[in-house]
Amino acid sequence: MRASRLLVWVLPVALAACGDGGGKPAPGAGPAASASKHPESLADLARAFHAAQQAKDAAAMESLGASVLPTPADLEAMVRPGDAGKAFVAAMGKAPMSAKDAGEKLFVPGEPDRTEIRAYSATTEQVAAGAAPEFPGGMKEFAEQVAAPGRTWWVIEFVKPGESAGMKYTCFTRVGDRFVFVPKPWRAMR
Repeated sequence: MRASRLLVWVLPVALAACGDGGGKPAPGAGPAASASKHPESLADLARAFHAAQQAKDAAAMESLGASVLPTPADLEAMVRPGDAGKAFVAAMGKAPMSAKDAGEKLFVPGEPDRTEIRAYSATTEQVAAGAAPEFPGGMKEFAEQVAAPGRTWWVIEFVKPGESAGMKYTCFTRVGDRFVFVPKPWRAMR
């Protein structure tokens, strides 16, 4: 039995609120509106990113990218106290992703026919116990040694309809009222 939860939505449906099909954002749903507050769900976040990317709105993409990048305080909130947590925070600070890169690269399906989006969630304890098979193996090590107990993590995967695997974005978590993207956090442990 899987302990992680799966949410699936199809990209055109998920993006329907972003535009009228002609490349223009729907009133109140465009990048500028989305960037002014934190999205309530990963679906909302994906819609905001896609709208900005489709509109080639560099300012909105960079603003959205900045909104998901962790601050040092965010990183400290997602790890256990102690040496392993401190080392993780220090390592993540040495090679941060830029807001521009995050805005341009997050939520891009990789191939245009990857129209199904899957969102998997699991707690630190579920990942550490190996009860979240959708999460990469390195995430188990991170959960066992560094991640704060009780925290929920998400993996987003873009998949071609009918296929079982696609392109994954690992890992998101919420800090306060916003989603934060921590790319492959286990790499910072090495």
